[in-house]
Amino acid sequence: MHYPLTHCHSVTYDPCARRCCCDPCGRPTPAVYYVPVVYAPAPASWAGSYPMTIPHELTADPTTTPEEALVGGKCDVHLSLEYLVETGAPAPQVTVTITSDGLTSTWNDTGIAPGYHVKESFASAKPGSKVKLEVVDALARLRWCETICC
Repeated sequence: MHYPLTHCHSVTYDPCARRCCCDPCGRPTPAVYYVPVVYAPAPASWAGSYPMTIPHELTADPTTTPEEALVGGKCDVHLSLEYLVETGAPAPQVTVTITSDGLTSTWNDTGIAPGYHVKESFASAKPGSKVKLEVVDALARLRWCETICC
């Protein structure tokens, strides 16, 4: 089995999705090369089903904060966060809280400079976790992808 390989330099093998993936570079792909890949058969528990990656996101602004969601799927997920602070925002703050198995972890950014900010794969969460996104004087979007079997 072969998978296309683009010009991106951040190619990794995703064992949960059982495929190679390339982080988007934002540039058009000038050429496609085929690279041989050893295919591992799916576990017996996946018999008759196929893994799919489903994107999820939470969006919060000062009128809708906080927003909460359940993380599902079969594998841990990596959270990515985008946020925007307008010029003149008095006290911008973005907070992400992850609750799992009775434990809570919190990530926050305060005193944020105006502009667009991105934190890729800044935290991970396992299936069954609850994520909460809260903002003050900012707009934020929390994203992740879950692998499910269909």
